Amino acid sequence: CTGPFGLSLTVTGSGPWSLNATGNTGVTPGVDEGETDGSVSAVNAHVSDNGGGCDFDVTGSVDGFYTNGLSTLTLPGESTTLTIKNVSGSLCAFAGISNGHSASFKATYQVAADNGAYNPIQITSNP
Repeated sequence: CTGPFGLSLTVTGSGPWSLNATGNTGVTPGVDEGETDGSVSAVNAHVSDNGGGCDFDVTGSVDGFYTNGLSTLTLPGESTTLTIKNVSGSLCAFAGISNGHSASFKATYQVAADNGAYNPIQITSNP
């Protein structure tokens, strides 16, 4: 991932993260192919630059949506409660990364079930 000032960072997740459906599945033909609002919670990751000048942890959750027709989870990086902690290294200070700051998480993932019989995964309702 890329940090402030173009700082190249490596993210290593730890422990299980939870994928949650938080909204109903909406279908607008030709527009969203069955999107369900959701979140990824229990995020726990260690972030470091390749040179060892900046290390920190990130915890919290991030909102996104799952698209049935594409089997993708999209995290637009807009709504997040990710918090930075355990900051070390002078490069972090130079880049303005401090304990208590928030972080964004923007990514798109292809999602598949462990059992191929359940692919593609289709979300049809939110309990």
